[in-house]
Amino acid sequence: MQRLGQASKNGASAALCAGEVLVGVPEVMRYLRHQMRRRRHRGLTVPQFRALVFVAHHDNASLSDIAEHLGISLPAMSRLVGTLVRRGLMCRKEGRDDRRRISLSLTGRGRSAFRVAHAAARRSLAERIGDLPLREIARVTAAMQVLARLFVPNASDGGSSGR
Repeated sequence: MQRLGQASKNGASAALCAGEVLVGVPEVMRYLRHQMRRRRHRGLTVPQFRALVFVAHHDNASLSDIAEHLGISLPAMSRLVGTLVRRGLMCRKEGRDDRRRISLSLTGRGRSAFRVAHAAARRSLAERIGDLPLREIARVTAAMQVLARLFVPNASDGGSSGR
C-alpha cells in the first residue's frame, strides 16, 4: 500500500503532467494544421485527413465512430464523408446484417492520399523535431509511446484509457 505522502506526490505529478499534455497537444495540432494548410496535401483539410487516418486504421468504421473520434456532429461528419466519397477517397458499404449500418473504408485512391499526406506530415514533424538534442528526441519518443499505449481505445470503456 502506498503511503499518503507518496500518493499525494503522484497525484500532483499526474496533475502537472496532465496540464503539460493539455498545453502541448493543442500546440502540436496547431503546427500540423498549419503545415496541412500550407502544403494542401491533395487538397485535404485537416478534418478530412484525420477521417482518412481513422478509417485507414479502423476499416469498416461507421459514420458515428469517425464523428466521435473527430468530435463533430453526425450531420457535419456526413457532409465530410460525402465529400471524400465524391472525390473517390472513401466508399460506403451497407452492413450485411443491418442495412442501416453503413461502414466506411478507403478506396485505393484514398489509401494513396492517406500515405502521401501522412508521409508529408511525418517529414514536417521530423524536420521540427530534428532541431532537438538527441536526448530530448529520445524523451519525446518515449513519452509518445507511453501516451499511445495509455490511450489505446478499449471497447469496454468507450475509447478512454485502458485503466
